[in-house]
Amino acid sequence: MSYGTALEEMMGIRTVRLDDETEKALEQIVAVTGESISAAMKKGLLVLRKEIAREARRVPYDIYKELDLGPGGYAIAPATRTRRGVQAAIRRKLRLLSKRVAPTGRRSTEPDA
Repeated sequence: MSYGTALEEMMGIRTVRLDDETEKALEQIVAVTGESISAAMKKGLLVLRKEIAREARRVPYDIYKELDLGPGGYAIAPATRTRRGVQAAIRRKLRLLSKRVAPTGRRSTEPDA
């Protein structure tokens, strides 16, 4: 058994096509780290595997925390009391409309003061 045959049995051989941008990135990584192309590719795959595992453990709240929902504070009622909040908003609107009604029973065209 020759060394080459034993090595081939232990390691898989892959052919990878890289676009120009990825090829440049790989060249930069090899130049900066001093590692071989194979070592850089292996590290990249291991990092990607960790990232995928971390993403798989995420729960919906983790995604919610990352959303930019703005400053908030403008809701008229908590979500658990939506029905009461809508009722209160309708009552407020009806009160405002009733204040605008002129004595003739028609709505006034003048803006509120």
